Amino acid sequence: MGSFLSSPMRALGVGLAISVAIIVIWAVFSPVDRIGFTSFLLRWLHVFSGMIWVGMIWFVNFIQLSAVAEAEPPARAGIMKLVVPRVATTFRHFSHLTIISGVLLVSRSPVQAKT
Repeated sequence: MGSFLSSPMRALGVGLAISVAIIVIWAVFSPVDRIGFTSFLLRWLHVFSGMIWVGMIWFVNFIQLSAVAEAEPPARAGIMKLVVPRVATTFRHFSHLTIISGVLLVSRSPVQAKT
């Protein structure tokens, strides 16, 4: 049990795998509105990825920039080498995920005619 809890990424992966398995089992063995369920999952993904995206913007603007400005040159080089690429990658992936899930939500929503 300790092996998958030894790393945050492993624990996250195991937690996500268990969650997906529970959702799939629930969807298969109970009467579920497939379109509504898909819409719910897309909306959840859109909101979650948007929160991470906005959180990364706040992190960069209020935490990372002040830390880089206050750091000594060797520490600044470490931040730029280790932290900044991870932040940029996370920001990029979650911004893409937010936009893609938003486009999918808009494309799946029914257009209602005004009367």
